[in-house]
Amino acid sequence: MVAELRAQADTSALETLEDWHEHDGYVKAGMATKWDSLTDALASDDALLQLWPGDTFVRRGYVPPNFEWYLRIGFDDDNELDDLNPPTRGTFDLTCHTSLADAVAKHIPGLVRHSAGEFFDRGWAG
Repeated sequence: MVAELRAQADTSALETLEDWHEHDGYVKAGMATKWDSLTDALASDDALLQLWPGDTFVRRGYVPPNFEWYLRIGFDDDNELDDLNPPTRGTFDLTCHTSLADAVAKHIPGLVRHSAGEFFDRGWAG
């Protein structure tokens, strides 16, 4: 899947950010990162948990400079979670053009699709 995203990004640049859309609607600026940070995070459960921001309903986002897609990684949303009791599962969502969704779907059986507007309106906390 990451190879499909990288091909659509058409650049070696990538940004990451904490996405507070569902938490309280706060918009936080992104920062430059390397593609390896994304591929490394997907290599193991422990590596993925390093992305956890430590708060409920906050996701880790990745976006290329051309905004061709937006990948978010979410974690359990349980108020009982903390550093001693981290999340044990998570979710991914990808906002993109239909052609990229078709390419990604080949790698992820059972991928569920929604329109972006419907998806984000349903979870916005602002």
